Amino acid sequence: GFHAIPVPRWALGVLSTVFIVGAAQFFVDSKGVQGAFTAVSFGDGAGRVTVGEAAPDFVAADLSGNPVRLSDFQGKPVWINFWATWCPPCRAEMPEINAAYKEARAAGLALLAISVSEDRNIVATYLQQTGVAIPALLDREGLVASRYGVSGFPTHVFIDREGVVRDIRVGGLNQRAIRERLLTILTP
Repeated sequence: GFHAIPVPRWALGVLSTVFIVGAAQFFVDSKGVQGAFTAVSFGDGAGRVTVGEAAPDFVAADLSGNPVRLSDFQGKPVWINFWATWCPPCRAEMPEINAAYKEARAAGLALLAISVSEDRNIVATYLQQTGVAIPALLDREGLVASRYGVSGFPTHVFIDREGVVRDIRVGGLNQRAIRERLLTILTP
C-alpha cells in the first residue's frame, strides 16, 4: 500500500511551489507530455508556414553528412519534428515518436526529426543512448527552423502526399494525438 514519507515542514512549501510551477509548464497526462514546449524564436514570422499551403522545400544534412531534401519525399506523407536534445518536452515525447514512426513507416510515412542548432555528435550520442531510431537531420544554422517560423520546441508539421501542410502543432504530443494527426496525412 501507500506509505506516507515524513517530510520536514519547511520542505512542504518548497515542494508544493515546485509542483505548481511544474504543472503549469507541463500538461502531463497518462500518456506522457501533451502540449508542453520550450519557447524559441526562429525567423521573424513573416515567412511562417501555414496549414493548407505547400510545404516549402529545404535541405538539411543527415547524421552521415548526406543532404536530404523535403522534395525527395514527394508522393509520401511527411512528418517533420523540430527539436533539440536539451529540450525537456522534446525528450519526453521521443519514445512516443519512435513508437508511432515504427508503426506508420510501413504505410509509407517519412519522418524528418530536425535537430536545430546542435552539433552532430550531441544528436548522434543522444539517439544512441536513448535507443531512439528515427531519421535525424541537422539544421545547424537554424535555417529550416527560420523558414518554418518555429516558435517552440517541439514543433510538429504534418504534410500530406501532395506536399500540402495539413497540421502544425507546437508542443509535445502523446501517442493518441500523434495517431490522430498521422491519420489525416496517411489516408490515401
